[in-house]
Amino acid sequence: MKQRAYNAGDIILKEGDPSDVVYKIVSGDVEVFKERDGQTIVLGLMKAGEFLGEMGVVDDEPRSASARAKNQVSVIIYEEQEFFRLLSQDGSSAERM
Repeated sequence: MKQRAYNAGDIILKEGDPSDVVYKIVSGDVEVFKERDGQTIVLGLMKAGEFLGEMGVVDDEPRSASARAKNQVSVIIYEEQEFFRLLSQDGSSAERM
């Protein structure tokens, strides 16, 4: 696992990309969105303590949406095996997911 910071407007993950890591938001706000016919459709806002990109890893599917930092964002990035190990060892993380 590693930690990374993003500035406002930075793309964290992009729709269609491989789902090979999971992000846990440590601080800041992340906007999840899709681009359709030149328009941005906001699907939701994620906050500290939430996981981002976990469903693609669990389902072994490409990213179903994109995500960008709304402000200064810090995340912990888990490789697939690290993420599954975390869930098996930490019931509160599994519950939050």
